[in-house]
Amino acid sequence: MDLLIQADTLVVGDNVSDRSSTYLTTKYMPTHQPHSASAVYDYLVKSVPKLNKGKSIEEGGYIDLMLIHAPFGGEKGRTENWAALARAQKEGWIKDIGVSNL
Repeated sequence: MDLLIQADTLVVGDNVSDRSSTYLTTKYMPTHQPHSASAVYDYLVKSVPKLNKGKSIEEGGYIDLMLIHAPFGGEKGRTENWAALARAQKEGWIKDIGVSNL
């Protein structure tokens, strides 16, 4: 599992003083091996501070748009990935979810 965060970290971490003035879009890159929704969710939670100057979701860190980068993992993988993103969206720390490259 990997997030495409390098460019986002540089922009948010170094150049933006007010996070609310930036609409942050990033992608979750699934692997060809499916992971449970719980494992994907936990991974996403751990990524939030990297994109929010160290703020965790408990401290108000959030992502405006999280995309699933590619349809890896087959039907089970896609279902589990979507369930993880939907849970985070329901909790409010990922505002919008979507897919790319499908």
